[in-house]
Amino acid sequence: MLFEHWRQPCGGTKSQIVLAYTPLEGSPFVCGGQARIIQNGMSTSQYRLVREVDGSDGGEFCGVLTEPTGLLIHIDDPDFQFNDDEEFEFYWDVTRPNDLHPGFYRFVAGPFRGDPLSTGELPPHGDFSGSYFDPERAGEGALIEVGQVDERKVLQVSWYTYDNGQPLWIYGVADFAGRDTRIQVPLQTFSGARFGQEFSPSDVSGTPWGEATISFTSCQHMNLDWVRQSDGEQGQYRYQRTVNRLLGSGCSNESPTR
Repeated sequence: MLFEHWRQPCGGTKSQIVLAYTPLEGSPFVCGGQARIIQNGMSTSQYRLVREVDGSDGGEFCGVLTEPTGLLIHIDDPDFQFNDDEEFEFYWDVTRPNDLHPGFYRFVAGPFRGDPLSTGELPPHGDFSGSYFDPERAGEGALIEVGQVDERKVLQVSWYTYDNGQPLWIYGVADFAGRDTRIQVPLQTFSGARFGQEFSPSDVSGTPWGEATISFTSCQHMNLDWVRQSDGEQGQYRYQRTVNRLLGSGCSNESPTR
C-alpha cells in the first residue's frame, strides 16, 4: 500500500491535513487508531478516518481498501488538542507477523506555510536510498545512496539529465551529521575516458559543475535544489520514487523518541 499526505489550504493561514491511501496489491485493511499522532509532546491513537471535516459518522472509513482513497483525521481524544496547521508526527507500526525485522512508517509534517506540500524534512536514512524522478520530467532523474564509510555518514547522488541534446551524468558525494536534514553536495561532471577494454582510470577528468541541496520529506519524496556554477542558473525539483518501496525495507528513518 502506498501512503501519502498533503495539506489542503482552507484560506489564510488555515489548512486541512489529507491522508491518501492507495492499494498496490491485495486488499489492505485501513482504519482509525492504527497509528499514533504526536504533537507538542502529546500522543494519541484515538482518532477516526473520515470523509467529512466535521467527523460525522456517515463519512467514517474503516475497512478493506479497494481503490485510492483520501481521508481526514478526526481526533476523539478529549485530552489531545490537534492542530492541522502545526508540526506533528504520524507513526504507524507496519510490522507483519512473519517479518524478521520490525517496520514502521513515520512522517513529520512541518507547520503549514501556505503550500499544500508543507512538510518537515527528515534526517537521511539508508531506507531513503533509491531512484527518484518527476513524472512531469520523465526521462531524467537521480539515484541516491545514503550509507556509511567507516564512521562517516555519506550521501551520494548520481543525477542523470541532458545538455544540448546529449546525456549528462552529474555526480557528487558529501558527509553529513546524524541530525542534518538538508545535505549540500558539491557536483562534478566527468570526461576523458573510453568505453570497454579501452577504459583507463587515469583518463578520467572531473570538472566542478555546481551544487545540490538534498532533503527528504517522506520515504517516497525527495527535494533536489541545485545551482550551476558556470552561469548561476538554479532550480528546485520535487522528486518521487520510481518504485513504491524497497523490497524488505520498512522505509523508516528512526525509532520514535516519544
